[in-house]
Amino acid sequence: MNTIFRGFKKVLDFKGRDRRSSFWPYAGVIIAGGVVATVVAMVPAAVRMFNQTLAFAEANPDKATITRTPTSVHVRIHDPTGMSAMDVVSMVWPMSLVLVVMALLLAAAITRRLHDRGLSGFWALIPLAFYGFGLASWARLMSSAFTQTADAAPFIVDFMLTMLVVLLGQLSMIVMMIMLALKGKTGPNRYGSEPV
Repeated sequence: MNTIFRGFKKVLDFKGRDRRSSFWPYAGVIIAGGVVATVVAMVPAAVRMFNQTLAFAEANPDKATITRTPTSVHVRIHDPTGMSAMDVVSMVWPMSLVLVVMALLLAAAITRRLHDRGLSGFWALIPLAFYGFGLASWARLMSSAFTQTADAAPFIVDFMLTMLVVLLGQLSMIVMMIMLALKGKTGPNRYGSEPV
């Protein structure tokens, strides 16, 4: 518990080094809190988007199929012509806000952990850049998914590029997690003495 409180106390301290045993409990609390906050923030937007889709389907039975069971409603849009674009922004903003808060809370801890490995904290910016670009690209992709009808080629290209960015983001995050999980360098390094 002390390591978690210590992480919050040092949220603005980018100097020095941290052992794995100091980093992971704090990071785990931030990540778990971020997952919960993301789900809570996205549920209202997802409900609004589903209700918008359902309203379109009910108003245009020739363009959609609605299947209702006692416990669920399934909507399949066959022809989105005339359907207004989904309000993806209401979903992306809460996700972006949660990611920014998580990044701010973890930035110093990740930097100190990388320092323990003898690496600069700037290495952590690589996955962050991929996720930022991927999130922006995903929002644009989802907005255009319901408005394109004639030529699907630009959508396919955008989709493939977005998936490539997401894949590179995932790969860079895996590499970052491995770097954070490896044992620190023994003895002093340019970032300070070995943590106790």
